[in-house]
Amino acid sequence: RAAPMDTPITKAAQPRVAVCISGSWRSFGQHAVFESIYENVTGSLASRGAEVGIFYVVESAGVSLQEVSQALERLPPRVLAVDLPGLAVPACLKATFAHLSSFMDFNKVKQCFDLVLQDELITGLRWDWLVRMRTDMHFQRALGPIQDYDPSFLHVPPAQHLAFAQGAWGFTHSCVVLDDRFAIVPRAAGAALFDAVQDVCAPSHLASLVCFAPHIQYLLLRRLRKEGAPPLKFLPIDRYLASKIVSTSSFDAASEIFRANGTPWFHVLDELRYQTLVSRQPLAFGDGRSRFGAPAAAREEVMLEHTRRFHRGGLLWRDRSEPARVILEASRPFRDHVAIYAVHFCDIDDGGLWTDKLLQLRVYRPCDPEHRFWRLVGVSPNLRLSSVVRLSSATRCFVTQLQVPIVAAPGDCLGYVTAQPLVMQLASGERTKLRIGRSFATVGRFVEFPEVFNGLGFYMEVEHKHVDRRSLAPACFLSDPARPFMSFDFCCDMEVQGPEGNAACWDLNHESLDMEGLEYTYEKCCVQQRNAAVVARDPGGTSVFRSRPLFVAITSLLVDRQSEIVENLQRRSADSGIDRSSAWDPRAESSSLYAPPWWPGARPKYRRSGPRLLFEVQRFPEMICQIISSRPRGHEQGNRTDSKLTSAKLRRLCASFVLLNSRFVATLLSTGEQILKHVELGSPS
Repeated sequence: RAAPMDTPITKAAQPRVAVCISGSWRSFGQHAVFESIYENVTGSLASRGAEVGIFYVVESAGVSLQEVSQALERLPPRVLAVDLPGLAVPACLKATFAHLSSFMDFNKVKQCFDLVLQDELITGLRWDWLVRMRTDMHFQRALGPIQDYDPSFLHVPPAQHLAFAQGAWGFTHSCVVLDDRFAIVPRAAGAALFDAVQDVCAPSHLASLVCFAPHIQYLLLRRLRKEGAPPLKFLPIDRYLASKIVSTSSFDAASEIFRANGTPWFHVLDELRYQTLVSRQPLAFGDGRSRFGAPAAAREEVMLEHTRRFHRGGLLWRDRSEPARVILEASRPFRDHVAIYAVHFCDIDDGGLWTDKLLQLRVYRPCDPEHRFWRLVGVSPNLRLSSVVRLSSATRCFVTQLQVPIVAAPGDCLGYVTAQPLVMQLASGERTKLRIGRSFATVGRFVEFPEVFNGLGFYMEVEHKHVDRRSLAPACFLSDPARPFMSFDFCCDMEVQGPEGNAACWDLNHESLDMEGLEYTYEKCCVQQRNAAVVARDPGGTSVFRSRPLFVAITSLLVDRQSEIVENLQRRSADSGIDRSSAWDPRAESSSLYAPPWWPGARPKYRRSGPRLLFEVQRFPEMICQIISSRPRGHEQGNRTDSKLTSAKLRRLCASFVLLNSRFVATLLSTGEQILKHVELGSPS
């Protein structure tokens, strides 16, 4: 029964409490569970005459209504919604454990809130309080009448201190997050909590302020502050207790597999949640084709030298003047773990596409919140474009199959290497963000990609298939019982955690300067090893950073400008806590989230881990490089400087060098000549 849109919504004489119960039936049908909810929640809240209405948004998960009939008789629904179609999957959603689980859970929370709003429109009466709870909760003590709760607070369980260590940007901190399973919310703050699913697309680096991954639960604290929710007030810890889950849910299926073969439950649960979401939204992720589009404007074009080999007259020639560029199309990241097995490069006929223009397909991963620097995580062999596919009268595409598929992860972006100037533009005139790299890189190394404002790019499509998450680096994430919580999502999000990923995954410490000597590293665990099969003569086949003269030369410059670099880094770090536009500083952001009186408990402590200045080195590599490359060309630095290390070459290579060796650089800036002696003597570390 729909009420007219202009029906006035008034306040009732007695308090009204809308209880939103969401989840799957799980253990809801157990007598101990539903009886505890009746006695200690709904009955207790209504004990002084308040009206309580129960709204259900539940996934049946194979449980019939008959099996929960006693529970529904004891807790009669005002609205009962079972197996509602899920919300449309937003285009930004990544297929990670954190995103999938939070989207599916908070999807139901929002749907329940929408039912409450609809009820208000129909009845013309406003609910004074909203209660968020799940179907699998067992309450051991009465909550008390709703009149005892102060509407100037949002009442939540005590904060959860998660067992996962977080190592990000040179700091270590524990995860202190809101317990999102239960809340007593004044009506005015309802949207702030119940519409939290909207934050599933929040920039993922914001999660580092609270925890390691952009699960909505970890972003909830920030959302409540942003939406102006009232201060928090913690409920007594013993007022409720989550009941043991005994139904055949996906969680239980994962637990059974874990007990059977020792596979960490969240690896299995991640894949099961993925399959569940895709079954509802078959076009959301997985098998298919992704389109990456056309050209954009460029402020600067960096022409790179590429040694191209070709045969002419029966002889092998090398043309060192052949210009080449590394192009990144960063506006359409992948949403899933996929294997790329075919590539389509498209051009307009009169644009003159020549098959020898394109050298490689590449996959890059962002390593900072601003997407200034990217890590190369996948490279194809040199491309040989074969069959032509006509898309329209004006556009043709060249197609090539990759003999060895490239594996990409959520958030990764496509790039390519071209050996000719680009003159193509789509007939549609579509323009997307395009970046041109300052240098080539080998797999695992970093590249700086400034945005460009002139020059054009190719239109690309790639065909891909879903990759089961349990196959991602099993030697790192599945085989070691001592590392039960290690996973790709936990360890490998550089946008959240910095260029090292989660340092807690690799047991990095102050002495960890020789990354090659560690059993677990980002390069070994977060980059598919088959992605690194690059022929030495292809672009990126040989790492320039393995050049000892280059290493010693940059190291010498760092020592010579040590005091100036340190002074500027410290000033920039201090300024970043005030000027939000200058840099993102997790310490300052986190402090504001946990500031009293809004936050009633102890705030999480950030402590430095690793060498002094590690945070500053990882956040401001371009500042370091600007200082050491500012000397006139050919300036002598004693007998240690490589005479070929020009300012232009420094600008191309320096930032990647600093990020790749951030712990070494931070230690060097702290100790100066002492560690430089080890470099000159040939110490491998």
